[in-house]
Amino acid sequence: RRVLFGGGWVCVGRGADVVAPRSRRAVPLDGAAVLLVRGDDGVLRGFHNTCRHRAHELLPCGATATGRFIACPYHNWTFDLDGSLHKVPAEHRDGLGAGDFGLVPVAVAEWQGFVFVNADGSAPPVSTYFAGLDERLAPYGIDRLVVAAEHVYELEANWKLAVENYHECYHCPSIHPQLCRVSPPDS
Repeated sequence: RRVLFGGGWVCVGRGADVVAPRSRRAVPLDGAAVLLVRGDDGVLRGFHNTCRHRAHELLPCGATATGRFIACPYHNWTFDLDGSLHKVPAEHRDGLGAGDFGLVPVAVAEWQGFVFVNADGSAPPVSTYFAGLDERLAPYGIDRLVVAAEHVYELEANWKLAVENYHECYHCPSIHPQLCRVSPPDS
């Protein structure tokens, strides 16, 4: 997973999940979580979903929140929406500088209505990574898609098995005949 996904952009959701200023959503990413935050300035930012004080989870994965600050539920350290440390309780202030212990950023980009995260920050810009796709996808208006339903599947299997099954279509004529009418398995 580190080799295949670590150096690239991974889709973690839709921009509509965090469209309003001051909105937040924790999303899973390779066994950890990223906190997506829409600032008052409209910019979408991503941070590792852990407090810098005792590494407590800031928001449960899948949960959403809104507000002017990001507060750690463990010791109530408070962060601004840009990830900088805003305030700590009096008993934790000794030796802290104004710029110390802000949230650790994660590279985030919005493209065609989707939110992508690059865990190690080494991926090329989204415009380079998806070069040529904007024109090919334009007729489909995928930037205007909305989520109609969600399904979560817990598989007790190696993730590669599920991906391989998704990519082969030998089973499509018998299991997905409606799909085959729209997208033939041999296309």
